[in-house]
Amino acid sequence: MRYTKNESSTWAISIMEDVDQAYQPFVEACIHFVKGMRQTALVQLNEFVHASSQWPFEQRQSFTAWIMQVVEGHDADVLKYPLSIEVILPTLREWMHAPDVTDEVFLWLAKYYGYTDGFEKEDLLKRAIALNGLNQQRAIEMLCYMYLDRVDFSVHHLPDYYIGDPKLTLILLDITKEWIKQVKSVDTQTALNRERIHYKQLIDDWLTCMAEAEQRGEELQFAKWCKLHGRKYHWVKAYYYE
Repeated sequence: MRYTKNESSTWAISIMEDVDQAYQPFVEACIHFVKGMRQTALVQLNEFVHASSQWPFEQRQSFTAWIMQVVEGHDADVLKYPLSIEVILPTLREWMHAPDVTDEVFLWLAKYYGYTDGFEKEDLLKRAIALNGLNQQRAIEMLCYMYLDRVDFSVHHLPDYYIGDPKLTLILLDITKEWIKQVKSVDTQTALNRERIHYKQLIDDWLTCMAEAEQRGEELQFAKWCKLHGRKYHWVKAYYYE
């Protein structure tokens, strides 16, 4: 849930007293954004971006850690362009190669950027997990949901057609199953497994229907097959344009 304008102003004002003096122009820009004073806020933000992009790495590192705590602690929409691209991302890229790198650096890169310096989102999440093991539950859960999203992409045009190789998707579901075992939250693990089992049955049914149609030399009619076998899948309505 995003904060309302008044609530957003409250969190920004509340941290003004404790914030590093160098960050105050940024906080003031945030306050002006949520008050609707966009032109003033943009001028302040651009001035702050120009100044902070010249800071030494250690100072940018401290600011990045602080702003990420603000984002995740207050659910505040403060990762604005050009700050996100010209200050935060270059700092995280430098930090990921520093001796004091933490698992959160890779988690932030995966969550807010998805790809950087040859690392895909999956790689970044696995690096976060490698640094903190099962304690990095957010990365483990994000990895599980990412895999399930890939599966969903493969099946979202059913019953008309399947995207990719269903046998490879089943292998991905087996991999996902092992990662789900690492999830500590019982509720989250249950929800993930429910989704995984649903997809597995759907793909198994698709393969069975394909095999039967091929054996009989008949046209593949998956929706009809599902109806005959009592399967009650919910299809996404598809629109095709010539």
